Amino acid sequence: LFGVQILIAAKPLKKGDLDLKGIENAYEELDRGSYKYTVERFTSLDEAIDLQVKMREKGFKDAFIVPFHNKKRISMKEARQLLDKSN
Repeated sequence: LFGVQILIAAKPLKKGDLDLKGIENAYEELDRGSYKYTVERFTSLDEAIDLQVKMREKGFKDAFIVPFHNKKRISMKEARQLLDKSN
């Protein structure tokens, strides 16, 4: 699956926090003392790329694609290898 990370925060954000810029469905993940927020989960990399563009237009200038496998973050290289295997 592919998500789009939109921001990192030092403290957990509450629903409706201004930093989320109206995004209601962000996933929160605690990683090494930081709270990472991603949106959506797509099986298609192309859909994730489209969402990344939209999130950057919405003001999340550093938004980037994050691949997941079995509910864990993986590298983009690993994700591409998994995609190649499935095709």
